[in-house]
Amino acid sequence: MSNRSLGTVGEQVAFSYLVQHGYTVVAKNIRIGGVEIDLIVKKGQNIHIVEVKKRTSSLFGGFEEAIDRRKMRRLMRAASVLVAQYSQCTVQIDVIFISTNFPLQHLQNIEIS
Repeated sequence: MSNRSLGTVGEQVAFSYLVQHGYTVVAKNIRIGGVEIDLIVKKGQNIHIVEVKKRTSSLFGGFEEAIDRRKMRRLMRAASVLVAQYSQCTVQIDVIFISTNFPLQHLQNIEIS
């Protein structure tokens, strides 16, 4: 299975998980501020930029290595654009990790210094 196919499967799993947990999907696979965003969801007064990472093995690093500073800076750039669009909401960055060996992990409001 190609990386793109794995990513699509991961995004579908994350989409289902978020809907089951009361999130409303605002957008999928959208570019904001020059950054591709996997999912944008809303729950209450919070807008969540969701980065989905799917791993079939730890050969290329685990979840800790999945979001580096460069990727986080890009996500933060997209968040700043959304803050202007959704001024009445709090915008945060979440990451959903999906692995064939471990249960889905949803990390909310992450920050990488």
